[in-house]
Amino acid sequence: MEFIKPGANKRVCAFIIDNIIFDLIGLSVFGLFLVDFDLLFWLFGMVFKDCVGGQSLGKRVVGILVLGSDGNSATAMDTIKRNVLLILPIVPLVEYVVMLRDPENGQRLGDKWAETKVTDLKPESKDINFLWLSAGLVLFMIVVQLSFSQYMLAKHPDVMKKRYGNMVSNSPSVKPPQK
Repeated sequence: MEFIKPGANKRVCAFIIDNIIFDLIGLSVFGLFLVDFDLLFWLFGMVFKDCVGGQSLGKRVVGILVLGSDGNSATAMDTIKRNVLLILPIVPLVEYVVMLRDPENGQRLGDKWAETKVTDLKPESKDINFLWLSAGLVLFMIVVQLSFSQYMLAKHPDVMKKRYGNMVSNSPSVKPPQK
């Protein structure tokens, strides 16, 4: 398959879509069953997200594909190897900077380690559009997270207190001034 380097905004948008999907599923499971494994689900999802044909759902939406060293779709093991770094704190930001600094292939550390590249299947779509889509998705997710937290705090304060400890309380932490 021919390699066409995708724009950084496409790759970031696919990453954000994947994060939102795994976060929404984790929040749904937590909200419905009060089972606290949303972080574990997110970790699993981020590592295994590209295993089917070198594409996650986010990559399918934006039109990019992970290629192996042979130029075909990356194998499941290649994609696991390239994604395992993404679950470490701060590493996705470092990966973004590394990707931007590689003008020829746009490889991040995970790509270099797994010997993979990401190709653009829809080069006609403008990269700047994915910047705006990403910004909208991030704002959407902030609203969802805040709404979910408020709902859970109102319906299950004991669960939220157990989960977040002293960060959550049933009474306001700041009392109004007395006259």
